[in-house]
Amino acid sequence: MYGRNLGGRVLLNGKPAQVISAQGNEIQVMTPKDVAVGSELIVEVEHRGKRSKPIKIDVVEANPAMFGSNEWGRGNAQARNEDGMVNSAQHRAARGSIVTLYTTGVGMVLPVEVHCNGSRFSPA
Repeated sequence: MYGRNLGGRVLLNGKPAQVISAQGNEIQVMTPKDVAVGSELIVEVEHRGKRSKPIKIDVVEANPAMFGSNEWGRGNAQARNEDGMVNSAQHRAARGSIVTLYTTGVGMVLPVEVHCNGSRFSPA
C-alpha cells in the first residue's frame, strides 16, 4: 500500500496483518492463508493511535509478480543483498552471494524459479 503517514499496523477484517516492511509512504503486509478467493477484506491502517477509513477490497486469485522499485510497481526489482543493503546500481550484490527478491502472489506455489539474464536460479 502506498500513501502518506503510513506505519504502525494494518488490520484485515479487524485482525492485525503481518507487516513485511513499513516506511513513511509505503507498507507491505502478508495476507493470511485462510483468506478465501472470492471473499472481501476490510483494510484499515492504524498509525499513532488513529485508524484510516475502512476500505473494502475483493480477494482475487493470486497473480505472482516481483515488486518493482517505484511507486507504480515498475523499475528494478525490490531486492536486498546478503549484507542487508537494498540492491541497486550503487550497491550491487557480490558474485555468488544471496539476494532476496520481494514478491507477491506466490503463496503456497512451489517450486518457484527465477531467471536472470538467461540463467536459472532456485530458491534457498
